[in-house]
Amino acid sequence: MKRLTKKLVGKKVVAEQINGSETTAELFEKAFGAFGAREVKNAYKIIKHMIEKDHTIVLAFSGAMTPADFGASCIVPFIKAGYVDIITTTGANLYHDMQRLESDN
Repeated sequence: MKRLTKKLVGKKVVAEQINGSETTAELFEKAFGAFGAREVKNAYKIIKHMIEKDHTIVLAFSGAMTPADFGASCIVPFIKAGYVDIITTTGANLYHDMQRLESDN
């Protein structure tokens, strides 16, 4: 079996140790360099830029958000903070929200 050449080996990811006093941006830069974490960091940068430049923000989500209580923990605070201009979702969210309202009464 041939050995891999340097051409096939990507840049080495080196994370910095965190100490708990980092800002969100610093935390992403220090510790979110690879795989899914890198994509979360990229999403953070895009959303931050959109908010700073006052772009129209469309929040799109699918699947059952209600059982995980994402509405209360994430979506409603974004809306109240003025970060969301448009929402698009699936029927599953409406169905589960109606079920929750009915079961809470």
